[in-house]
Amino acid sequence: MFTDGEFEPKGFIATLDGKAVGLTHYLYHRSGWSEKNNCYLQDLFADPEVRGKGVGAALIKAVQDEAGKIGVKNVYWMTHETNATAIVERARRPADTIIMGVMNVFECWADERLFDPRLDFAVREWARRSDDVRRMIDKADEERLLAIRDMYRRHGYESEDAFIRARVLYYMQIGYYVLDLKEPVEARVSHLAAYLRSFTGLEPSEADVTHFMRFIAAR
Repeated sequence: MFTDGEFEPKGFIATLDGKAVGLTHYLYHRSGWSEKNNCYLQDLFADPEVRGKGVGAALIKAVQDEAGKIGVKNVYWMTHETNATAIVERARRPADTIIMGVMNVFECWADERLFDPRLDFAVREWARRSDDVRRMIDKADEERLLAIRDMYRRHGYESEDAFIRARVLYYMQIGYYVLDLKEPVEARVSHLAAYLRSFTGLEPSEADVTHFMRFIAAR
């Protein structure tokens, strides 16, 4: 999926079993700070039905590889909405209790259509080589952490307590992805009550656990 011209938009389409499931657009442009062109990854989309299968990560790598063929090393992306939105939305969602609030956030960890860990990992790896992407990742992390912190604050936790609980909840999950742990979701949710107890300091009810297990079953 290419157009002629050095600075014209270009792109890739990802297919799975003969069906288009993702796409990306990118373009090259000059910079006053480098003799080489820069590559701007303008759009990145993966069908929600296949998120978590590595489509987004594969498209990013395809752009990086194509840019590398002509000596372009600075590939950057200005937004990271695909994964950031769901976590922030779940943290801000009204909840009667903090246990329900934490389970709202847990939905992102349990359903890769909401949060694609392979895409997140690919972008974090990319950030090691691009200051622009590093700044974008830092901004996304801050937005997620603030949303989770504010969730705790709404349920009566003191400011510092809310801040630390948000960091533990968020960075523990990101650590799972960075370490590439292969624990199935079903194995993790078998410890749901203990996780909720750890993240809230409260004892979840059987109704709380049942509520989340219904979400798992309906994925």
